[in-house]
Amino acid sequence: MVDQPEPPRSGTQAIDRALGLLRVFEAADGDLGITALASACDLSISTTHRLVKALTTAGLVTQDPATERYHLGASLVTLGRRAESRLGIDRWTAVSKTSPAARASRRASAPGWGRTS
Repeated sequence: MVDQPEPPRSGTQAIDRALGLLRVFEAADGDLGITALASACDLSISTTHRLVKALTTAGLVTQDPATERYHLGASLVTLGRRAESRLGIDRWTAVSKTSPAARASRRASAPGWGRTS
């Protein structure tokens, strides 16, 4: 049997891998090291380091200089806020804050609520 040549790559492999690394942070309880990231994505340490370096340059991941571990970067906050605004999530939040249940919750936690005197 003759081995079939691999189909040409579409060029998205690195992007898929980088997005996979970002997804690992979604479930993480804290900062992550290169080895943990590599293991979670089934990548080599060198590939993981190269991808994390690109994500760091873009501000999507930040390295703690004291521990050399990584966490999500500030640029993701900016992107998230833009998405939140575009999707109207800020309006949903404003509506939920004025819902009867939200008003009742605020009254119940207000000082003096429930006192009989």
